[in-house]
Amino acid sequence: MKKRDVYISAGIVGAGLLALLVMDSGKGFIALDCPGGEMKMASGLFGTTELRPEDGNVEVKARAYRPTQLEITAKDGDDTWRVYARGPWGELSRINVARGQTTHIKCGPPFTLRADVSGSRAFVYVRYSIMGRAGENYGQIMKNGRRLAAPEVEIVNEKGERIGGGNFAYG
Repeated sequence: MKKRDVYISAGIVGAGLLALLVMDSGKGFIALDCPGGEMKMASGLFGTTELRPEDGNVEVKARAYRPTQLEITAKDGDDTWRVYARGPWGELSRINVARGQTTHIKCGPPFTLRADVSGSRAFVYVRYSIMGRAGENYGQIMKNGRRLAAPEVEIVNEKGERIGGGNFAYG
């Protein structure tokens, strides 16, 4: 008899949880303010949403979303530039959409280059990051479908004299 009661209780709890998952939490709107951008976001267990600026205000379920991928494309004459972000996301780590409200996602340019310097007595390590306006991190830049060569770095002292240098490496 006890086993049957446990199964019945588990079934009731499971049905309640399923009802909460399926229950409509209301609708809100989300808009991507990122010229040339295309963002993919995850919501819930299996839900995904894709956004583009030209879509305007997109109706979505009112809930929390998290970005999984962001691609920005821009034309410069005959050249096509693409930058990709897959995190970390800065302020975009959790995007909350409230019922009846419009959430504006502002990301992308202007970009900021940030150098992170660390080291020991014998070595200096310089890592650079390309950051968007929401603090999102872009890890790859492509020009006309090809990855750009890793940038060079030159280290100078206070007098402007070169004291070291090298190339960054992807990876």
